[in-house]
Amino acid sequence: MIGLIGAINIPLYEQWAKNANRLFYRNTSMIGNTPWYIIGGEFLIAMTLPVAMSIVEKRHWRTSLLIGLTKGLLIWGAYALAFYYCGNPVIRQ
Repeated sequence: MIGLIGAINIPLYEQWAKNANRLFYRNTSMIGNTPWYIIGGEFLIAMTLPVAMSIVEKRHWRTSLLIGLTKGLLIWGAYALAFYYCGNPVIRQ
């Protein structure tokens, strides 16, 4: 459920960013102003949040640091995976 919430709310933020002339995308498949790989990446990232929070809760700060670093790598990996399957125009040809 958290993954779906993460995926559903991201188009709103992407629309705000576009309206503020902060960012835009091209050469990728999109729904509205949001690339499909951004939605997929947010879904994957949000799915890891409950596990990370349950590990970090009531643990030593070093555990939080390790989980934070791991989460950073997972974010990069989630977007790379989502871009490979949903956003890479070369794959779709």
